[in-house]
Amino acid sequence: MAATVVFVVWCGLCPSLHSPLPIHRIPQTMNPLASRLSLALALAAIPSASHAVNYVWNGNNADWSTPSEWTPAGPPTGGAGNYAIINSGTANLTSNAASVQDILVNTTGIINGTGTVNHTAGSISATGWTRMGRGTGGVATYNLSGTGSLTTARLIVAESSNANFAMTGGTLQVNGELWVGGNSATIGQAGTITFS
Repeated sequence: MAATVVFVVWCGLCPSLHSPLPIHRIPQTMNPLASRLSLALALAAIPSASHAVNYVWNGNNADWSTPSEWTPAGPPTGGAGNYAIINSGTANLTSNAASVQDILVNTTGIINGTGTVNHTAGSISATGWTRMGRGTGGVATYNLSGTGSLTTARLIVAESSNANFAMTGGTLQVNGELWVGGNSATIGQAGTITFS
């Protein structure tokens, strides 16, 4: 199967993301109780941010969608603010998965992590980063093949430790930055991206 790679340049100007919230002014002629009520109603109308959740893979070789393979029980859901962290073992992604903020393979604070994602079917979207090799030592691996589809805002391979991204099929769409072998603070890590 032929592999498809799409890179989209993001201009950084998006009115829906950068427009300020409306300012609610309380008239000075209102009584204090009405002022408090108006303020409470205005605050209630602002959507609240849900708490971020770090879903950590338990280190087995199992299917991504198995709830007991994640702590807390997964699979990861919720989009922005929620992270899928695979520091050891192999997460096999074989069907559509909910979007997450970041997919982290061998992440910060992990020594000699060897997390692997085998993505053979289904799609997943990371609204932030797909970061590989952010721990100390070890090797992070992401294998994309078959009909798997990964969409990510940014992809970094070998941020501060070794990592390999191999694509033998499927679709990869990076909507922003693509870094290999380090980041702005660390340069010279062993990172490879293979398309075949």
